[in-house]
Amino acid sequence: GGLQGYAHAAQLAALLAGDDADGRGTAGLAALLGAAEGTAGYLAARRNDWTGGHAEMITYTGLGGNAIGLGLGAALLGEDDTADDDGRARVFGGTALLGSLAGMYLGHRMGRTDRYTEGDARIYAQTAVQGANLVGSFLSVDEFPNARSGSLLLTGSAVAGGLLGRRLVRDRDFTGTQGNLVALGSVAGSLLGLAVTLESDETATAIAQALGSAAGFGVTYGLLEGDARGQAGASTSSFDLDVHVGPGLARRPAPGTGGLTDRIGPRVRVSASF
Repeated sequence: GGLQGYAHAAQLAALLAGDDADGRGTAGLAALLGAAEGTAGYLAARRNDWTGGHAEMITYTGLGGNAIGLGLGAALLGEDDTADDDGRARVFGGTALLGSLAGMYLGHRMGRTDRYTEGDARIYAQTAVQGANLVGSFLSVDEFPNARSGSLLLTGSAVAGGLLGRRLVRDRDFTGTQGNLVALGSVAGSLLGLAVTLESDETATAIAQALGSAAGFGVTYGLLEGDARGQAGASTSSFDLDVHVGPGLARRPAPGTGGLTDRIGPRVRVSASF
């Protein structure tokens, strides 16, 4: 909440004031929204007993939605030379804000309908980054189509990566450490791709680092996936206990006689679920 509050302040200022947004005013608004959103997020998480995975899903989908909103704004504007700087700032601010809010809501709904660990959320976010990185590297090829097409492809690849990530963590419980290891594997693969193409042109380097990053992600994920599946199975196992002692006799007043009568029925019934 605190991190996104700063971004929301800058985007809100751009939406309202366009390119004429005052730097000092924007900084003050950023401090205010950062504190307000951070506090609100903390209170909401405590009141609703959100898990760490639920909270991180809201964070990552909110950040992803913000970036997707910027991509959609770029696609809307394209290479339109008639749009001035003020109009562009307003469009980018509005689409980014809408994307961020929609992403946070989506992350919350996903956290309510499925169970995500912190590692699950991090791997889910990584796949969205992988999708954008792969497509973005190929967009560096010379004479690629116009900016609008590039923006749509980048945005669509990030969304597709997120959808793939959701499938990759289904029925698996990755720990936070395992999620971090997958991210480190991705970084290591990217650095390897950069190293082997250090003397090549920029396009080859961009493509090599993206492929290396995807390979590092895939190898590390494959090494940890079995453990994550076992952890999910252990956490979803259940034990049911139903104890019924009876029938027994119970004494109760007999209607209209003032005496007692016997009633046969269960004396003790205990039910427990784990």
